[in-house]
Amino acid sequence: DWLQCQQLRAAAFLPTEPYEEEFDNKDFCMVIHLLAKDNDMPVACMRLSLVSVENGGSIHWGRLATLPSSAKSRLSALNAITDFAQEYCINFGFKKIIGEVSDERLIRYWEKKGFLLSGQPPIWYGDRAFMPMYKTFE
Repeated sequence: DWLQCQQLRAAAFLPTEPYEEEFDNKDFCMVIHLLAKDNDMPVACMRLSLVSVENGGSIHWGRLATLPSSAKSRLSALNAITDFAQEYCINFGFKKIIGEVSDERLIRYWEKKGFLLSGQPPIWYGDRAFMPMYKTFE
């Protein structure tokens, strides 16, 4: 399953991003990899990284990739994996999810999922700015 995650990330990001940016050697450092399948076909993946255990715990969502396909099926895969990731985080007692978004069109999606822009300066990777976001749970 991990190799399928890597293949999905490569298909989604390598056409536009440098290899070193996407494959950052952090895939085995306190992480969980999620893989969503549709009829045994991998359609989305995400990397969850432990950030802190303080104050109930924080986890970072990153390396979210969907199979290049129709917009409707990509949205369905995106919703499925993010909904599962949220339930996973809640079940394990995490109180805060952090992440970044580089595509301004996706900010609205994440806001609908309850995420807020942190107000922190963007994080720059290459020539792209990633806006820090977060979501907290009671």
